[in-house]
Amino acid sequence: MKPMPLRIDYIKSLPIYERRREIVEAIRDSQVVVITGETGSGKTTQIPKMCLEAGRGKRGLIGCTQPRRVAAVSAAYRLAEELGEEIGKTVSYKIRFAEKGGPHSQIKVMTDGVLLAELAGDHLLRKYDTIIVDEAHERSINIDFVLGYLRSLLPKRPDLKLIITSATIDAEKFSRAFGRAPVIEVSGRLYPVDIIWRPLNPSQEETGDYTYLEAAIGATYFLFSEFRPADTLIFFPTEQDIREACGILEQRLGNEAIVLPLFARLPLTDQRKVFLHYKRPKIICATNVAETSLTIPGIRYVIDSGLARISWYNPRTKTAGLPIRPISRSSADQRSGRCGRVMDGICVRLFSEEDYLLRPLFTTPEILRSNFAQVLLQMLYLRLGHVTDFPFIDPPSKKHISDAIDTLRELGALPQRGDLELTNLGKIMARLPLDPRVARMVIEGKRRGCLEETITIASVLGIGDPRETTREKEANRFRDPSSDFLSLLKIWQEMQSYLGPSPSRTRLRKYCREHALSYRRVREWMEVKEQVSSILFQDPIGKTISAPVKKEDLYPALHKAILSGYLVNVAEKKEKHVYRGTKGREIMIFPSSGLFKGGGKWIVAAEIVATSRLYARMTANIEPEWIEEVGKDFCQYSYSDPYWDPEREDVIAREKVSFMGLVICPGRNVSMSRLKPEEAQPIFIRDGLMKGALKSRFPFLHHNLELLESLRKIEHKTRRVGVIDEEAIFKFYSERLPGIGSVAHLKKFLRQQGNDNFLFLKEVDCLRQPVADDPLTYPDYVTLSQHALPLTYRFHPGEGDDGVTLPLPVPLLTKISSSIVDRLVPGLLREKILFLLKGLPKEYRRKLPPPQEWLEELYQVVKNDSRPLAQSLSVFIKERFGLFIPPSTWPSDRVPDYLKIRLAVIDEKNNVLAEGRDINQLKGLVVEPAESEALKELRQIWERRGMTTWEVDSIPEEVTYEGPAGIKLIRFPAFSVAEKGVDLLLFSIKEEAETHHLRGVARLYELELQNEIKTLKKTLELTGDMKIWAQQAWGSKPIEKYLYEKVILDTLALPIRSRSEFNARIPEVRRMILPRAYAVLELARPFLEIVAEIKKAIIRTEQREGKAPTIQEFLEEIEEELIRLAPADFLLRYEESRLAHLPRYLKALAVRLERGISNLEKDRKRSAEIRRYTEKLASIEKEQVDPKLLEEFRWMIEEYRVSLFAQELKTAFPISPKRLKEKLAEIEM
Repeated sequence: MKPMPLRIDYIKSLPIYERRREIVEAIRDSQVVVITGETGSGKTTQIPKMCLEAGRGKRGLIGCTQPRRVAAVSAAYRLAEELGEEIGKTVSYKIRFAEKGGPHSQIKVMTDGVLLAELAGDHLLRKYDTIIVDEAHERSINIDFVLGYLRSLLPKRPDLKLIITSATIDAEKFSRAFGRAPVIEVSGRLYPVDIIWRPLNPSQEETGDYTYLEAAIGATYFLFSEFRPADTLIFFPTEQDIREACGILEQRLGNEAIVLPLFARLPLTDQRKVFLHYKRPKIICATNVAETSLTIPGIRYVIDSGLARISWYNPRTKTAGLPIRPISRSSADQRSGRCGRVMDGICVRLFSEEDYLLRPLFTTPEILRSNFAQVLLQMLYLRLGHVTDFPFIDPPSKKHISDAIDTLRELGALPQRGDLELTNLGKIMARLPLDPRVARMVIEGKRRGCLEETITIASVLGIGDPRETTREKEANRFRDPSSDFLSLLKIWQEMQSYLGPSPSRTRLRKYCREHALSYRRVREWMEVKEQVSSILFQDPIGKTISAPVKKEDLYPALHKAILSGYLVNVAEKKEKHVYRGTKGREIMIFPSSGLFKGGGKWIVAAEIVATSRLYARMTANIEPEWIEEVGKDFCQYSYSDPYWDPEREDVIAREKVSFMGLVICPGRNVSMSRLKPEEAQPIFIRDGLMKGALKSRFPFLHHNLELLESLRKIEHKTRRVGVIDEEAIFKFYSERLPGIGSVAHLKKFLRQQGNDNFLFLKEVDCLRQPVADDPLTYPDYVTLSQHALPLTYRFHPGEGDDGVTLPLPVPLLTKISSSIVDRLVPGLLREKILFLLKGLPKEYRRKLPPPQEWLEELYQVVKNDSRPLAQSLSVFIKERFGLFIPPSTWPSDRVPDYLKIRLAVIDEKNNVLAEGRDINQLKGLVVEPAESEALKELRQIWERRGMTTWEVDSIPEEVTYEGPAGIKLIRFPAFSVAEKGVDLLLFSIKEEAETHHLRGVARLYELELQNEIKTLKKTLELTGDMKIWAQQAWGSKPIEKYLYEKVILDTLALPIRSRSEFNARIPEVRRMILPRAYAVLELARPFLEIVAEIKKAIIRTEQREGKAPTIQEFLEEIEEELIRLAPADFLLRYEESRLAHLPRYLKALAVRLERGISNLEKDRKRSAEIRRYTEKLASIEKEQVDPKLLEEFRWMIEEYRVSLFAQELKTAFPISPKRLKEKLAEIEM
């Protein structure tokens, strides 16, 4: 039990004294008492003494809470003075970072925040037996928290008394909250106050012609002139209004009154001036700070603008606003109550009585219009239960609670989701006497190695800018153009350098004066920093401190720490001073900021305040990537344009990073398989695995791609869509590769599985229905002139490469014909035949059976025919059905492009020189280029010149080299007769090579068998009749030459390819030469004789008949026929089977000579009939037609000559004009 003070003296002039006994009785009888009285009634100083009189303070302290530190300290000193003691004995006080008390204290005056802090260590408040909550009408968050906590505590502490005092008459709400506690009302005013209504003209105020500031100054003139000058209190909403008003009043009334400003940011020395006594009246221009907290004695006049800046927090926009708003009726009443203390008072209200009556009775409690996060943090730290169950006097809205929870989650004080249990970080934040955002910033600064700097800045943010705004020039010397936080840090560092290790208050005051700094704020800054440092380093998290960051890394480290607390206040530059903030807010940098004229693209602000517009105060430039680094959990990530990157072997997407509506990264490439493997898997399968677009090699993939390629070829060959079931393949992979979206993941997965056997596709996994690939119908390669050429099938209707493409090296272009090209692909040929049949005119189709009955037979015949396709079809139908269809009737010009092979003529470098589907047209477009380097190298290997003996072991029939597009081209090595021997050359045409080689081998035998050759030449020298006949015909020497060549070719021109065989056959060849020479002489004898006879007959006829033109014309025709039928090299020109018929043709010519001279007209007619066919033969020889048919037609004409001119000689087979026409039609087909 504590001793009672020596005496309890009351100030009997105070209104509350009249209710002393009633109040003391109520305190003794009730656990809760509500006392209401206007400001100045004596509640603050007299009720604690009444508690002592009622016996309180014996078993515990009488705790008296005040909403402001200055009020707590002044009230404590006033109480001690009235009790006749020094502070620290019976009366003590405690405010943040300051305490004055002793072991025998009975009354403790403190801020409500201090009482809340004590709850952490004393949940039942056992050191107190009485709690006085003064100024409860202000309804600050802390007051509501204290009252709510006490509501739940009182049932647990029946010995605890609670007295609630309020300056307004809203006592009923407090009474109801505490079980109908008794309410005692105390009068505050000692003298009457007259109310004068001087409302402004709304239109003038709107245009700015006459504002509340001018109205207040006018009201001052009115009071000073109509009554008499006296102490006057004028209420303005802003500091700027006060400065302007003070300037005007000082200028106009400075001789009559002392003009003083009063607002919270005013230095303490200036604030104290309003309590001093002056010879002249005081005109005090004040904000609502003078409304309740401070009682200024001697005020006779009050001029009330009816306005105030009232803090208001918008949970939707996260904006703490200080808009100018009309005050409540209770606030207006308190303002008027500031006069009438010592004499009659007058209150001039610059609004109408009607306006007054329409205003709300009480100011909305701060808890309903403020950031609830700090209170919630303390509630959770104190484990007071769920916030929605806490017994607030006025429960906060669900929106406020939700916003507070979101804020604490944003700061990491609460888990991102789940129950409201503080994290370790949150518990540390709750222990720090700082705003949660500032606390979070300090903790992050410790982690990033800039704790000292962060604490320095954090300690001043809750106090306000220490620079005096009235001395802008001095204050600007600390300004940093990139960061206002660095400006504060610069102030601190320069100040510490000036003060040294042992700073004194005198030096500090001097420094503050010289540098336009508020001494009070600087001093508080130092105290807060010391306290925060002490608390932090006493905490376990403060035991280990990161190494200090390097000087060059300080800016990003410090501002990342700041970001951790103010992520919601980041903004992106929109234009000039205007920024786009989070949640769609438009923000302007406050003009006093160092960044106002040059803010960066991205900023962070410690405060965003709404006045006439949203302003960002205390700002700094930041990089957008810092936002993501610090606030990653609150970033929204969206992904677009995912694609498979074969180089990275991963699915890459464009990642857009947004933070609360701001795009901090418009797009960057990221691995989608790492971030969203389930979304990456389909892309990896479709564009990576199914397309084979991987650098890495896997056995299963190699097998699967080969399988799919073979099936795709079938699709293109057969021109069938959907042979491969792509979705079935996708499903195959998808089921076996869950969540696999990259090659890295695939490799890891395969290692876990042990092998990749489970990923091998089978045909049944890929096909919609079974198909067969017939390589004979649709071959992959075709052979042209011994060259294997690849075929490419493409099913691309309407495109240039639709159908089959054949890459054709230039050397082969001249060696193939359209009839060959038409038959290269059997499957294509079959379709083309069917198309041509269906395209026949109806008159022909009606005469034919249904094509399906005989199409296969037609196809088998045509595919092996060498004639042009239209001719082959006509011949077949003529022979099979007796129906003649002219080749020109077939609709060849309407055949679709995909049924015509597309030829791509390429050079040795695979360049396409020309392309098209008409080979004849291509031949006219392409000029064969110079030999390729590969062919030149091949020639160097094989070719030799001037050989007289067989110098090589063997000669292959063909050699290959790589041509365009990797095609294997062929050359044919062969001997060729040269001037002195033979050359070994490479030929492009096999038949040409074979012909040259036979003559080359013969030439080498001639050189080897020179003695035998001499004997041969002597044997073939003509004598007797044969010599005479030869001389009469062509001359003996030419005949001897051709006789020799005939024997050589017949005996020595052997298809030998090796030296060993050449040598082995020398004896055999030697034995054959002379016998063959005699046989050739005998073969030539009858020809020589008949040709000589015809020659002599021509001469005789010319001598006999004379040189008439008709005779000469007839004889010239006979001589031309003789030369055509029997030239000097006739033995080499004709095969021996044809030579057997030649004497008969020559005899027929002799008969014509004999008979024609007698009847030239008849001969001319018969000759004209023959000419019809010979001229036709000459014309079709120029076209690409079957050589065999041409040869047959030629000898049919010869037989027809025999039938016309020498019928008695008989023909070798029946012949007639009809048969000639049929053969001609067959050729033209």
